[in-house]
Amino acid sequence: YSIIAAHLSNLILNWREDVLIIRPRLRQNKTAKATHGTLIRMLKLTAVLAFAVVDTGMAIYNKHIYDHENTTGYTAHIAGALSGLVVGLMVLKNRKVKTWEIWLRLGCVLITGAFLGVTILWNTTGDSMYDALYPGQKYFLHQIDLAHGNCLFYNLTGSY
Repeated sequence: YSIIAAHLSNLILNWREDVLIIRPRLRQNKTAKATHGTLIRMLKLTAVLAFAVVDTGMAIYNKHIYDHENTTGYTAHIAGALSGLVVGLMVLKNRKVKTWEIWLRLGCVLITGAFLGVTILWNTTGDSMYDALYPGQKYFLHQIDLAHGNCLFYNLTGSY
């Protein structure tokens, strides 16, 4: 999902520059050939959007049809796509830099830095904050000795 969203950020950064694509020739005596890039960028955009629409539709379908057997973490997939979009806007090559793209890149750096700071803070102090807010409560599943040794969370069939 991160790589697919990075394709979208590449399209955002280089949309106007992809109007004409120049392909160098392998032979020395041949001149470079220009290709009309509008079709290629529209095909890229169509492919990314088609993947997003079909995959989102399948995720919604699977979530509601196979509710009890579904263990897919959709939040992680959404976070991967968002991080691919934001990090792609930061690190991918921008062929012609404009003022709004500089501000967009700065915003992406700030968003990524804030997110990393919050996750590091959460991982280092999350347990103690939870204990302070909810004293005496446990937030993990209680340990149950199962005959087959599997974790209770993954035993979705209900056969203990």
